[in-house]
Amino acid sequence: MNTSNVDLKKDIYAKIILNKNSAYVGEQITATIKVYTSVNLNGFEPTKVPNFNGFWSQNIKMPQQITPTREVIGGKPFLVFEVQKIILFPNKAGTLEISPTKNKPADFSGAVGKFNFTTTIDKTTCKTDDAVTLKMNIEGSGSLPLMEAPVPNFSQDFELYDPVITDNFNAGENFTGSKRVEYVAIPHMPGEFKIPPTSFSYFDIAKNDYVTIQSPEYVLTITGKPSAASKFVSGNMDKEDIKLIGKDIRFIHKNAAVETVSADFFNSGKHFAMMGFPFVLLLGLLLVRKRFQDLESDAIYMGNKRATKIARARLNNAKKFLDKNDKAGFYNEVVRGVNSYVGNKFQIDPSNISRENIAQTLASRNIESSTIDTVIQVIDNCEMSLFSPVSSDDMAKTYEDAVQLITRIEAQ
Repeated sequence: MNTSNVDLKKDIYAKIILNKNSAYVGEQITATIKVYTSVNLNGFEPTKVPNFNGFWSQNIKMPQQITPTREVIGGKPFLVFEVQKIILFPNKAGTLEISPTKNKPADFSGAVGKFNFTTTIDKTTCKTDDAVTLKMNIEGSGSLPLMEAPVPNFSQDFELYDPVITDNFNAGENFTGSKRVEYVAIPHMPGEFKIPPTSFSYFDIAKNDYVTIQSPEYVLTITGKPSAASKFVSGNMDKEDIKLIGKDIRFIHKNAAVETVSADFFNSGKHFAMMGFPFVLLLGLLLVRKRFQDLESDAIYMGNKRATKIARARLNNAKKFLDKNDKAGFYNEVVRGVNSYVGNKFQIDPSNISRENIAQTLASRNIESSTIDTVIQVIDNCEMSLFSPVSSDDMAKTYEDAVQLITRIEAQ
């Protein structure tokens, strides 16, 4: 065929075909890109797709071999290649706003579709400073990537950590999958505490209405003694601290009466008592300073203790994923466990957690270079193995390395 006679506007063109022209914010739309051609195309591959501004998008995996269909348009035969399918979730309303607004629950966070919501807790009885793990699972079809994780309402006497979120999505004609959310909380005061039901709301397109699912209420019994960390978590101070402040620091009275000093005052007992008062005050201030230094040391100690507890809790979860041969769950738990352990133990801000900062911090704390190399190797293995084929032997070795490195750091 003489390609010089080809009119690109008439002989080759593309169309974007949507399965619907209107949708709620967060409702799935499927876009299909089709190429129409009246000339032969050899080795055709799409090189550019449209920019779907205002949408979260995910490509659907297409077969390697595209089989065209035939259509006659305006009396002219065309080969039609279905080159790409894209799942779209609108994340904002457009000119024609059709997002649901009736009776929207306060906890609605963008979930549109059909979902199930369940929760589990690993224990309801423990001691102060032991980790409690609350897991949530959301599964179904719809805007899973857009929704925010529900937040449980723990007492202020619990130290609640940022959730670990594991996504497992299947991009197909219907976007399905699950979102697992894991909260770790550490109690610092004994007593009986209630975790009120956690609610999850979504918009059901079939019902054209909101649906709210509530988890059960959990009652936790915490035994043991109040920990030093409770003063920093909830602002609580025990009776001994209140007595200490009452003894060491006095309020200044603004409306104090002024007494004229007579000549008999000098060299009297009252005179010498007042001369010694600055020294007593200085001694009191030194005691207060010492007390705050002790509290700070306790906080560092508790930080180290919590670091080990949380790391071991995550590694226990990783072992469960290892036993199930769940690669993604296993490596996510290991790398998060190592990062949280190093961050908590050496007071690295979560926003600054990186392999470079971890290596530099460990080196500054005189951790052996071989141990630092193992930490970095475990992190690298986890990140690379998520995107490459691995065997169960590789996972088992990574698990053992993670356990050993924590033991080695604790021993140094």
